[in-house]
Amino acid sequence: MKSLIKYEFKRDFYKIICVIIGVIICTCLAKTLIYPNQHYKMVLFQEIVIIVGFLYVIDKKIAHLAKNVIFENKEHMMLIPKSILQILSANALVVYLYCIVFVSILLSTLDISNSIKILRGFIYINIAFLVYVLFTCLYIISGQIIKKPLLATISGLLVTTSIIIILILNGALEIFTTRIVISTLLIILLSILGIIGIAVSLGHKFNKKKSVTIVGVLIILSILNLGIIIHSYSNRIIENIDIPFTSDERVIGKWKTVDFVEDYQGYTPKETERKLYINSLTFNEDGSIQERKESNWTKGFVLAFPFEHSKSQYIIQVINGNTYLFVQWKSGDYIYRHQKPNYYVLRKVD
Repeated sequence: MKSLIKYEFKRDFYKIICVIIGVIICTCLAKTLIYPNQHYKMVLFQEIVIIVGFLYVIDKKIAHLAKNVIFENKEHMMLIPKSILQILSANALVVYLYCIVFVSILLSTLDISNSIKILRGFIYINIAFLVYVLFTCLYIISGQIIKKPLLATISGLLVTTSIIIILILNGALEIFTTRIVISTLLIILLSILGIIGIAVSLGHKFNKKKSVTIVGVLIILSILNLGIIIHSYSNRIIENIDIPFTSDERVIGKWKTVDFVEDYQGYTPKETERKLYINSLTFNEDGSIQERKESNWTKGFVLAFPFEHSKSQYIIQVINGNTYLFVQWKSGDYIYRHQKPNYYVLRKVD
């Protein structure tokens, strides 16, 4: 197996490394030269470059797999072991490592705390690998090697992946980081099912009794995990943010984040050393918030913060001569798990 993995790494290694280096250079250029003062455009450009680079690598690895397994080339025949499943597993392992590389590049472009990066990283890596599995299935079908196990597998994968994509497009990405164990397990299960389906379709012989049991367990676990995610999403908290604007002179101006706490009552002023998601908030007179174009405010509340249908209360207190703003942070734990929200602590600077 080591020889297969080593061989898979060597194939087009320099081309893939050049692509990775090119992606890193482009993301750095976008930050420093192309869009230095336009955060949204910069991030969008970086994401497009990373996705294009990743798809190139996926295409190369699937082409390798097609050459040696799908079209029965004898290139792997001198390598031991050399079964279809082992060749497929070696290819998949190398792709998974490349998924880690590209997701790491993506996360490095995001200005968020390390803890959030780790949570999102788990999800992104496995979603990227699932994309590889789906593309492999589609590649086999496009090569006119259509067999029932593969059709059944890809149908299930497409339906389930479509549900995941629909949830993400409807603003439910946070549920995957909130339910990280469940969602990661679901994506891994789907990937394993896909690989088994591909292997069977290409002629790999499994022990029928064991394979039926394993596939049955995987399907049941996948359905249970998907059910938990859908249940959490359907029971999410949706708050009314259709509130008329009422000005509040006390909150207008710039506030700098200094802490993140469970409760504002009895707060002792200090500045945290943690890197937080929100660095500052500037409340404009017209009800907009400079740093968050999707959010706005009215007296007593910050609306669409952090999610589209969330209404976060703010409290202003003067402590030791400084004015502090406490803003509820209604994260996925609040929206999907109905837990008590924490508070961002900001100090008035302007």
